[in-house]
Formats: sequence, C-alpha cells, structure tokens
Amino acid sequence: MPEAELRESVLAEIRSASPALTRAVPERDLAPALGQVVAEVDADLGFRLFLRALKAYGSTVAEDQYHRLLAIGERLAHPLTAVFEGLDVRWPPLDPGRRDFEFGFGLPGLSRMFDGE
Repeated sequence: MPEAELRESVLAEIRSASPALTRAVPERDLAPALGQVVAEVDADLGFRLFLRALKAYGSTVAEDQYHRLLAIGERLAHPLTAVFEGLDVRWPPLDPGRRDFEFGFGLPGLSRMFDGE
C-alpha cells in the first residue's frame, strides 16, 4: 500500500475517534498530536500510538471501526492481537432469535441431536 494512502486511512480513523479521545482525556489534545505524528513522521508509528491511546484511556470503538483497524493492522503486518487485545469494542446487541449460523451450538444444537428418528 502506498504510504500516502496508508497515512490517509490512519488519519481518518484518528479523526473518527477524536471525540472519544477528547472525552477520555479532556486536558490533552491527543487526536491532533497523533495526526501530526502520522502526517510528519510515520503512519505505522502513528497507528501504534493511536492504538495505545485507545487502549490506555478505555475509549470505545464501534464494530465497523474495529474492522477497519484490523485491516490497517493487517496491511502493516501487525499481529491481530496487537490490534484487538485490550481494545474496548462496542458490539451490537445479540439477537437470540438469529438462526443464520452454519453450525448449531447451544440449546438449538442440542435439541437437533434428539430431533427426528
């Protein structure tokens, strides 16, 4: 991936998480400082510092941003655990009526074992 494109994707994630970082640490301007690191130094270093800030201050990220962060980490050849370990993700609520799993588990899977002949 070209460095300019990588910088822009990291900067976009920092901008989207800026309100959460500001709420977590109102006395510091983390988002602009992280953006400056990405723009002037290195996108990889800025991404690592951004992840560290999200984890250290307990800022919650949405599920779609979580997947984008994983994709950026994959492009930078970071291990998956370096991205998701310690990250607070706001997952959508579970729907107990959902039945679109390719394999059964839990009570529905158990009841299928005794169903029929």
